[in-house]
Amino acid sequence: NTKAGKHIKIDDINIYYEIYGKGEPLLLLHPNGQSIESFSRQIPEFQKHYMVIAVDSRSHGRTTDSDKQLSIKLMANDMKLFLDALKLNAVNLVGWSDGGDIGLQMAIDFPKMVKKMVIIGANFDSSGYQSVFISMVSMGGYQMLPPKAKERRTRISPNPERDPIIFQKQMDMLLKSSHPTTEELAKIKIPVLVMAGDHDLIREEHTVKLYQTLPEAYLAIIPGASHIVPFEKPEVVNP
Repeated sequence: NTKAGKHIKIDDINIYYEIYGKGEPLLLLHPNGQSIESFSRQIPEFQKHYMVIAVDSRSHGRTTDSDKQLSIKLMANDMKLFLDALKLNAVNLVGWSDGGDIGLQMAIDFPKMVKKMVIIGANFDSSGYQSVFISMVSMGGYQMLPPKAKERRTRISPNPERDPIIFQKQMDMLLKSSHPTTEELAKIKIPVLVMAGDHDLIREEHTVKLYQTLPEAYLAIIPGASHIVPFEKPEVVNP
């Protein structure tokens, strides 16, 4: 929704975001390789209850790329600077996949900034992925993306000529970016709902371990759902 869209300069990038509704702030963080559009089945409902802040992460969607390598820690810091710029001291947060990883890192690095959190299909290290997914990411390259996927990415990118480079940076982050330790996760004292599909690309035992590690966590394994559970089962996820 470009009518609602705005840009703001943060560090070495221009972040794109959209805001809907009124009430307590709710920050939405999308998966790797995706954008605000991932939450198309959540924003209309959530804006009835919250001031929804949907944001495209660094090197994703309509937010610009830079020469920096992507990492969960860098992107968590981006969100801290972004919220500072909006003069928001604390938010509720919904993070899906890498968005959930970023949310966990924010809760560790900036504990006063996150009040409550829902993380969906997140992992706290690359061992959390199903082995078939790791093999697919390791073998795949930009040239293997279907034409429709390339068109979707470049259609909204402010740096379409860099898309092959951006894609590789995104894939490298999936397997190489450092993640929090269990000791760090155990220091997160806020309520966290850990959610995943029962056929998620994150191993179920990894999701359960994350739930067990967080001191004030709740667990929701959604039946008949995959890694895209917010899209597949909005009637279950949204409430």
